[in-house]
Amino acid sequence: MTNVLRWRHRISLPDGTVTPGIQDSPALLKRLHLPEDLSGKTVLDIGCSDGFYSFECERRGASRVLAVDNYSSPLIDSPSGFQRAHTLLCSKVEFRQADLFSLNPDEDGCFDIVLFLGVLYHLRHPLLGIEHIASLCREKLILETRLDSPFGLWGALKRRLLGPDNRSPSMRFCEGAQVNSDPTTWWTPTAQCVKAMLRSCGFCSVKQVDKQGWRGIFHGDSPRCGSDVLDLVQSLGSQRVALAYKKETGRSLEEKEVVETLREVSIPQFAAIKQRAFELNG
Repeated sequence: MTNVLRWRHRISLPDGTVTPGIQDSPALLKRLHLPEDLSGKTVLDIGCSDGFYSFECERRGASRVLAVDNYSSPLIDSPSGFQRAHTLLCSKVEFRQADLFSLNPDEDGCFDIVLFLGVLYHLRHPLLGIEHIASLCREKLILETRLDSPFGLWGALKRRLLGPDNRSPSMRFCEGAQVNSDPTTWWTPTAQCVKAMLRSCGFCSVKQVDKQGWRGIFHGDSPRCGSDVLDLVQSLGSQRVALAYKKETGRSLEEKEVVETLREVSIPQFAAIKQRAFELNG
């Protein structure tokens, strides 16, 4: 391990040693609510760093794992940690040193599960990033990020007095090295903002599954999960949603078919149809 200057993840190796990562990766893994059995699933790990979560998905039976990182952060020592662990683990995880936006669903495919851990605040255009992730995700997104308080210390007092409904879907721009002393960070959103962005990009059953300090973990699923499709039809009406579907896809749809049809569309398609429906005159 001497050829790796700075390990980020703590990875258990076959000889019983553990890499000296600065992140307690096994502890975060327990909080992710990652399915125990990933047999037959495909996984995309965006911002893989040393690859702990990629290798864990492989261990849990994933049929394909693609690990991606552009290593732009000065806090990570290039791909050397990943490559070393990959060799020692005799792993078959695919690796690509690339930017999120260089991934193409037509060329790289869509993935059942996408991991997006500690990356959101590195994006200059976070909503565009989540929208692009939606085009790569088939079933579930697991997102972990640094969070921001909507009102600082005063907000904490107001939330204690008035309850959680006072939280705001806002995002703070962090010029310079304001997050983790890393100059490649730009934004800290509130939890409400993260959930709103995920919903706007078509993710359903969006929820925060864990919070520890200033960091939170969120899940977003495909339209076939949860009540998002039914809620949309009930709130706007099946006729209006059917018209939005036709305008977006060019195909007519019987009102009685709306719910079941929308449950089978892709995550980006659901976002587009939902937005069309909102824009139509009621």
